[in-house]
Amino acid sequence: FEDLIEAPETCGDDYFDGEEFAFRSEIEATQYWHVHRRHVLLAALRGLDLPEDARLVELGCGIGTVATHLNAGGLHVDYADVFGAALEIAAERARQQLGEAATQRRFMRIDVTRELPISTYDGVLMFDVLEHLPDDESVLRNVYAPLPPGGLLMLTIPAFQFLWSPWDDLEKHKRRYTRAGLTDVLERAGFEVERTTYFFLPLFFAALLVKGLRALRALFGASPPPGDIT
Repeated sequence: FEDLIEAPETCGDDYFDGEEFAFRSEIEATQYWHVHRRHVLLAALRGLDLPEDARLVELGCGIGTVATHLNAGGLHVDYADVFGAALEIAAERARQQLGEAATQRRFMRIDVTRELPISTYDGVLMFDVLEHLPDDESVLRNVYAPLPPGGLLMLTIPAFQFLWSPWDDLEKHKRRYTRAGLTDVLERAGFEVERTTYFFLPLFFAALLVKGLRALRALFGASPPPGDIT
């Protein structure tokens, strides 16, 4: 892969636990949330009627599960992440699943908190990345700067601060968003927001129930079950 930044391998450790990548490989391949999200994202991108030669890049691609799914679905998506270890897994996954097409994709080590060397792309994808970063507006300005007129940004983020859980702490999240809050920070960074939506609606009610049960445990002084991170 191409190392396009001058930064230590640990430069993203404050935002994400790089030791998780090997652990995530099987989870992202089979866990229902990841599987369903990949299908949702591919359908959403196909619905945009992108030009056949549109070139996209996924910033914060991690081990490349989503990007490879999108490439297998007929899109051209390159891979970018701050962690070299993640890109190595992503490249191997792409070779296994895409075959010769993987040689036509770039694997780039990029830090989204810095100026981005991605001026040749029609669009940027950021899936569950923004919530890890302390200064989301600054990052979005970095993303906006190299996009061409009419360029695309598609991103996903966790919703509703009141659903904060130990899982968010474990994942080193800095915040959750509402549609209004996300729209505000995107517009301050220069973007024109065309569409925002919530998805995984059934999980909202499940998460709300768990939140209520946790509050009741705390009210009556009960300890959470061992390993409870929901």
